[in-house]
Formats: sequence, C-alpha cells, structure tokens
Amino acid sequence: MEDLMKIIKWRDEIAEIEYTIDKLIEAERNAVDEELYEKAQLFLQERGRLIGRKKYLTTKIKNK
Repeated sequence: MEDLMKIIKWRDEIAEIEYTIDKLIEAERNAVDEELYEKAQLFLQERGRLIGRKKYLTTKIKNK
C-alpha cells in the first residue's frame, strides 16, 4: 500500500513537471522573441533540470 502511495505521488509530480516544462517552453520563446537571450538560457537550463527529474521519477516507477 505504501508503494502505491509513492507511485501516485511520483505520477502527480511528473504531471506538474510536464505542465511546468510547457510553460517554460512558452516563456523561452517569448524571451527569444524579445531578444532576452540570457533569460531564455535560464529557462532552457531549468527545463533541462526538470526533464532529468522526470526521467528519474519515471525510472523509479518502472522499477517498483
């Protein structure tokens, strides 16, 4: 039962990560359009970090 709760929690976190990634893509595009390249780079770095976290959680779910 405890394992099931962990999996549900991880899936919720993955859903939040996917939403955040979508918003970061939007923000990055807007920053590039406005020629704010440093800001766009920060969004890109954060997106990369979140993608790594999503892969980690997906692997944990598969191994349970």
